[in-house]
Amino acid sequence: MISLFSAYKKNRFLIAELLKQNLFTQYKQSKFSLFWIVFNPFFQIIIWSILHLSGFLKIGNVEVPYVIYLVSGITLWWYSFSLYESISNIYIKYTNVILENRFDILVLVVEAIIRQTIFFMIHLAVLFVLCVIYKITFYPIAVLYPFFIVPLILFSVALGLIFATIRVLSVDFAMIFDKIFGLSLFLTPILFKPTFNNTVLKYIIKFNPLSYLITFPRNLLLYGKSPSFFVVIFIVVLSITSIVVAMMYFEKMKYKTIEKLLQ
Repeated sequence: MISLFSAYKKNRFLIAELLKQNLFTQYKQSKFSLFWIVFNPFFQIIIWSILHLSGFLKIGNVEVPYVIYLVSGITLWWYSFSLYESISNIYIKYTNVILENRFDILVLVVEAIIRQTIFFMIHLAVLFVLCVIYKITFYPIAVLYPFFIVPLILFSVALGLIFATIRVLSVDFAMIFDKIFGLSLFLTPILFKPTFNNTVLKYIIKFNPLSYLITFPRNLLLYGKSPSFFVVIFIVVLSITSIVVAMMYFEKMKYKTIEKLLQ
């Protein structure tokens, strides 16, 4: 984390220029780029809402309007996946830039984190508008919501750093993990409450880190429920350990990864 803050402090101008270049690049050919940025994740929400209304999807007792439960979960999952995807592709996306210029590659990581956080804040604003429309009552403890998101950010960035290197050295393994991460949308309590009896699914959800990293911020926001002290310690230790190990691996494999890009 210190390395990331150092990279930001030393290269703020470069990061700002990269942000200007990348924020709307994906939709630069569209006249409605802001619309797509805001609502891209919400098309999934429409699909799942229709399935719920049709009676096809059994969600359990979520205690709030389903659309609020769904948006609050998918918004966090999408943020996590976007962080992972953006960071894990930095060597591939910026191959020529990395090979032709001498600069700290962590600059690209910091830019990706800031960019995806901006998108997340836009999605979060939409969530709050929906909460107002549905007259959701917020509990005082909900002010801690930003702090409960930090472990999710650290864990997602850690995965991105590890697979940024793996994507160059072993692209097939990285692509397999991409599919697994995408599948996690259905194996995390985002679309439903895990009230089913299937033992295998119960264990998968129980040992899925995203089940905790996403559920706890959402429970804090919607229900005013905070996890136990020991669970908080577990989450903090998991996220900090993940980012420390990932940073060490990323730095250790940096030159080997660049050599692979040169081949």
